[in-house]
Amino acid sequence: MKIVILVKKLEDDYMIKKVGNPLKFQEMYISNRQDHLEKLVIPSLREGKIVLTDRYLWSTVAFGSIGVDKIKLLSMNQRFIAPDITYFIDTKPEECMRRMEASRDSLEFFEKKEKLERVSQTYKWLAQNYKNLILPINGHDEKEIIHSQIINHLNKQTKFISILKNN
Repeated sequence: MKIVILVKKLEDDYMIKKVGNPLKFQEMYISNRQDHLEKLVIPSLREGKIVLTDRYLWSTVAFGSIGVDKIKLLSMNQRFIAPDITYFIDTKPEECMRRMEASRDSLEFFEKKEKLERVSQTYKWLAQNYKNLILPINGHDEKEIIHSQIINHLNKQTKFISILKNN
């Protein structure tokens, strides 16, 4: 069995500024998601593959909440399959900014403290309201501890264990 890892990075400031309207931008993003699901994710799942992605439904709602109401975003995305589990690496916006500034030459549209504060609030709201689907992990722990917590959680999932043992 193969594991498919999907990584989707938002376009730079240019695309967001060009669209201008946050709701219109989300509609375009949703259209792109539909295409991505139909062409890659759903066929991979049908083939029995495990699909891992760093951005999907919950991040769309969290980041989109900067300009669009989170309830509206949930409604707009309700036709999409929910992930089995999402690990929310809960890190204070100040720490996120420190880490990004130390590791990058420039920051993206969403990488501003006030925007990250909104994103963090929305993720916490989502984690409270979708407890079976979103697992918060303390993002201030060492990388090795975070990794261990995620692996330990995955190991408790019998479906995941049985898949791994068969490979």
